[in-house]
Amino acid sequence: MTDGLLKVSWSALRMWEECRQKQHLMWTGKGKATDRMLRTYLPGTVADLVMREWLQSGDPQPGQMVEAVEEVFDRYVSPKTDAQKKDAGVVRWKGDPNKDKESVKKFVRELVVKLEPILFDLVVPYDYQPEKSFSVRVNIPGLEGAPTPILLRGGIDIVVRPKRFQLWDLKATSDASYVKKVLGQGVFYDLAWGLLFEPPESFGFIVPMCAETVVRARITEEDRTVMMSRVISFAHAQWRGEWYPKVDDVGCNSWCPVSHACEKFKAPTF
Repeated sequence: MTDGLLKVSWSALRMWEECRQKQHLMWTGKGKATDRMLRTYLPGTVADLVMREWLQSGDPQPGQMVEAVEEVFDRYVSPKTDAQKKDAGVVRWKGDPNKDKESVKKFVRELVVKLEPILFDLVVPYDYQPEKSFSVRVNIPGLEGAPTPILLRGGIDIVVRPKRFQLWDLKATSDASYVKKVLGQGVFYDLAWGLLFEPPESFGFIVPMCAETVVRARITEEDRTVMMSRVISFAHAQWRGEWYPKVDDVGCNSWCPVSHACEKFKAPTF
């Protein structure tokens, strides 16, 4: 929190709903992404960077994304400059590192080849902006009921405006059910964009490695109302200092980025 305002992102909200202690420790700098987590998200990270730089080039051409995969991958996993090192991390490879690296690059190459015609259809012909960050101030009921400002923050993979705004998020997955699991992200971004500008025409997921490559979310006013109630619950818990550990042990393993600092597993002192 800076400037006296609580900042709420989709990732923080989702993490808090998963485990309040985890979200608090990550926010206070006592946790970081594990090497296994970095490997899990690596295909998506590389694909996102390739797409973003291609769209930002000013003149995206066919075949450029697949040609960029090798360089972007190497830049991320073997950073050479301080700026590159800031966004990178140590990756724990699966089995033989060389084979695993090649499998990731092969996956991303296949993904961007399928992604390219989608972008030429839905994005490139129109006004667009990749990696559009937003920060919107909104009043919610405070702990005593008085209107209290917070900030909704995030970054949208692609904002397009044929006539009205369309929001798109790239998912590097071959699991067709994954989109249902992250629909809340679309609702959060839709809600924030409506507060910042106007309700978008649509929010959708681009999933090139699935049979249905473009999935438009059906977001209703009820969805937005429920999302705002989740945001309010999150804010109230932060203001009350309620960040106790979860009761069950689901997700409590060596992959957890805050297991070393979690109250649940601290050794008792006598």
